[in-house]
Amino acid sequence: MGGYLTPHAGCLALFPTDVFEEMLSHMREQVRAGELERAALVGASTSAEEVELDAQGRIVLPPRLRSFAALENEVVVTGVYDHVEIWSAASWQLASDSFTDSAVTVFANGRGV
Repeated sequence: MGGYLTPHAGCLALFPTDVFEEMLSHMREQVRAGELERAALVGASTSAEEVELDAQGRIVLPPRLRSFAALENEVVVTGVYDHVEIWSAASWQLASDSFTDSAVTVFANGRGV
């Protein structure tokens, strides 16, 4: 079992293989339709790293991706709909407040997410 580890907004995202392949397929269609620059597709596909779980359910975080997300000692792992995000503890602390504020606004306006 494994998936694709990608740079994401302030963190790393781990997508199951089928979800990642579906995303790339959708991006290819958008490029063909002129709705997305080819550079975005190239960037998405070349920045991703295929990873596999080891016998203990762990993955190796490549140095380039660890550096991108400023991952050092403590990390926060959170599930987000169809993928897992891996944050540095410091980045998560800053980002989680805005996520909470956004959720409160959505629910206060009577809209589901």
